[in-house]
Amino acid sequence: MEEEEDEPPGQQQHHRLSSSPSVDVTVKTPICSGGEKEKKLKKHASTTSSTSEERSAFWLSSSSSSFSMSRGEGGIGRTPTEDEEEAPTRRTSNGFPLPLKVVFRDAEEMLSPSVALSHDLFDAFAFTTLCDEEEEEEKKKRGPLVRVSMFLFERFVPDVMQKLSERKVEAWARAIEASYGESIDYHNRAHATDVTQGLGYILENGLREALEDVEVFALICTAMAHDCGHPGKSNLFLVETKSEKAKKWNNEAVNENGHVEYAIDVFEKCGVFTSEDNIDAADDSCKNKKNSSTNNSENNAADDDDENGKRMMKETVYEIMKTAILYTDMNKHETLIEKFREALERNKGKKAIKEWEKKEDVHVALGYVLHCADVLNGCRPWPVANKWAELITEEFCKQGDVEKSLGFQKLTGAHVDRALRTDITSSRQAIKFAEETVKPLYGLLKEIVPDAVAPLLTQLELNEAKHRALIQESACTVSNTTVGSNGA
Repeated sequence: MEEEEDEPPGQQQHHRLSSSPSVDVTVKTPICSGGEKEKKLKKHASTTSSTSEERSAFWLSSSSSSFSMSRGEGGIGRTPTEDEEEAPTRRTSNGFPLPLKVVFRDAEEMLSPSVALSHDLFDAFAFTTLCDEEEEEEKKKRGPLVRVSMFLFERFVPDVMQKLSERKVEAWARAIEASYGESIDYHNRAHATDVTQGLGYILENGLREALEDVEVFALICTAMAHDCGHPGKSNLFLVETKSEKAKKWNNEAVNENGHVEYAIDVFEKCGVFTSEDNIDAADDSCKNKKNSSTNNSENNAADDDDENGKRMMKETVYEIMKTAILYTDMNKHETLIEKFREALERNKGKKAIKEWEKKEDVHVALGYVLHCADVLNGCRPWPVANKWAELITEEFCKQGDVEKSLGFQKLTGAHVDRALRTDITSSRQAIKFAEETVKPLYGLLKEIVPDAVAPLLTQLELNEAKHRALIQESACTVSNTTVGSNGA
């Protein structure tokens, strides 16, 4: 990893989100000699689509690992009681402590628009745990990805859901969620939920009006499925180990091609874009059923038009899904930025993407939005963003452990070597990723959704300050330890 420049800000932060566009941030900076200095940073933050009354009632404190929200008695979310504070730490489904200290009554409460469509109040870790804790029959229980996606479908594309079978769409969503491995640290259903909800935030803050219904539906589906069946291993690992997947896809975008294939295969098994019932009535699961011709002389032109409409919708959804998911391959990052920049240039003066003439430009734009949603977790409040940074670092290191066990002469990268990991590795990686990937991406995204991007970049800066403070604090500790040893 490249050495980061020493920038001291950031041991403690406190900020209030309200209907006011100004956020007052206090950052305390550690000094190696033991003193402290304070600086005041004035950051500009746009509010989300919630009302002023709702937004002004929420308070966030991101110092340490705490986070609190309150709206008074009976409000959405509340701070823990004394008994809850003393109770054992609640954990996510993969065993990690919940990063935000906030109590919701149930998962449904987190699906209130003021929370479910925000970038700073929704926490995929807490939401996943709440969904898992619900005492419903396993067959009826909706997981976090299913619940978020169905909420977004109903909010943004109700007309599409009327044309399709909601039961089939949900069956598809359940199958996609089930494909995410519980043992995977980062690329799991909580990540898919986080990305899908992040897309919902972008849609709510300017993107929805710029797209056709079918494009919105396709984009939500693509966010859900963008990492389905992920093995927790990189494309390079799959190529180096000569895996069957790598052979199948000729060593090209191995994971991403697999995600696309699986998602489309499940669409076909569920018959989402047909009028036939491919869902088992007993368990709502998708089944392989031979297409049987049920059409007879009673079928009319309306039925044919309906089938033709669904067929056209299917073709569009599959095209968008293929393009967008393949662009999540980080090897295509620079290519995507360049293509999106060119598309923006060709369509100057056309604010809405649905007004763009070339279909290829539209699909590139949708892929670009998905890529931005995929990396949005670094723009969540500090406790959540830091937890995601730790999880991706752990997933990398587990891959490195496997590489060592297989006798790799050279690991696929320094970032997978657990022997090189320190308590600030995830912070260094997070800063590098923010500077080299996220900021350039969002710099162009603001051309189409400026209201969505401004708060994300503000939070990203705050998180970078926290990461830099951790790095500085670690350097101070090493320096003081060295001085103490020399003086002994």
